[in-house]
Amino acid sequence: ESSPYVMYAFDAAGVIGCSGVPKTCTPLWTTAKVNGFVGSSPAVANGVVYVGTNDSKLVAYDAAGVIGCSGTPKTCTPLWTASTGNTVSSSPVIADGVVFVASNDLFLYAFDATGVDGCAGIPKTCLPLWTASLGGGLEELSSPAVANGVVYAGGYNGNLYAFDAAGVTGCSGTPRACVPEWTGTVGSIIFSSPAVANGVVYVGSHDHVLDAFDATGTGCSGIPKTCAPLWVAPQGNSGTGGFESSPAVVNGMVYVSSTDGNLYAFK
Repeated sequence: ESSPYVMYAFDAAGVIGCSGVPKTCTPLWTTAKVNGFVGSSPAVANGVVYVGTNDSKLVAYDAAGVIGCSGTPKTCTPLWTASTGNTVSSSPVIADGVVFVASNDLFLYAFDATGVDGCAGIPKTCLPLWTASLGGGLEELSSPAVANGVVYAGGYNGNLYAFDAAGVTGCSGTPRACVPEWTGTVGSIIFSSPAVANGVVYVGSHDHVLDAFDATGTGCSGIPKTCAPLWVAPQGNSGTGGFESSPAVVNGMVYVSSTDGNLYAFK
């Protein structure tokens, strides 16, 4: 059952609206209460903050707390909203003027990040630029990742999907729907969000294994194209837990934590 949610914006420097010892801060602004609590983490780009909600929407607010905002304390209404087929638990990702978000209807959605293309009405609502199926399953907690014109998304069915971020290759119809450029199969459910670095896309799964795929789909075969991992890294402690967190890659190492309570580092 939906319940009202509020999103908060605070001064990151801890100055405006902050006082006392120990210092406490009040919000610069909050959203007006809207039905549907938030499980999605907000994402900010070009002065707009995007967040998914449990009432099956992607919502965009003015990050500066000016447009659509008023009152004392200040509350803000959305710049625009967009409907999905189910709740949005994954976090939005913005790249090249497009905001991508996965929904628990097991579809990936691409919207115009500026709220112009496909958007109309007062209050403004937006239709997707394109959508893509993420296969079967129960829910979609993995957030997409975008690199070099490709958007990667993990599915509850144990597949990693790569789509043309521009919505051209493999896309057709009105409304526009896209099929994957390639698909990589792992051993189990993917809650982890993919990470892309140096031509490799990394993703963890519930089968206690970290999988690494060639980000360009090189070495893949078949129609539709399927890919095997370049390499896999078992958790070691396979009796409990799994890789649900998202990998982080730095200086030739990939780090990922497991629900078994350990942090793992692989070359």
